Amino acid sequence: MEFELIELVPLSGSKCTFYTIKLKTGATLLDNFITSYDDKYKQGIDEIFQKIKSISNLGAREYLFKDHYGKPGDGVCALADETKKKLRLMCIRFSNVVVILGDGGPKSTRSIQSDPELDFKRKQMIKISKLITKRMLEDKELYWSADGLKLEGNFKFEE
Repeated sequence: MEFELIELVPLSGSKCTFYTIKLKTGATLLDNFITSYDDKYKQGIDEIFQKIKSISNLGAREYLFKDHYGKPGDGVCALADETKKKLRLMCIRFSNVVVILGDGGPKSTRSIQSDPELDFKRKQMIKISKLITKRMLEDKELYWSADGLKLEGNFKFEE
């Protein structure tokens, strides 16, 4: 899987830094999400981005995310719209200070695993989380900045 971490400076704030995943095709997962659902779920996307704005200033507190989208300890979770609670944006949450925004979509089934498209995006984030964690813990090519608010190092993955 080839991808690159891209820092989202306009979304980041004093308490949380946001990143997204740029694929080999040149598109980012966050752009795919916005492009795919902005017309039909405009209000939901606006609500998710309001939550992102709050997180950037408050920190990525656990209660703001829907957990249990990945495996224990991998940080895979989702942000949901507030009004209809149907739209999900897949994320990887590293502590309270770094969030990697992925792709997502509308949740129309009881479980994510029952929806083939959302389940693919969930599994994609699990794989990305595993690669990032390996790079941090084993390869030591990705690490925390001196202030502990950002990631630094090799952002290009070519596994």
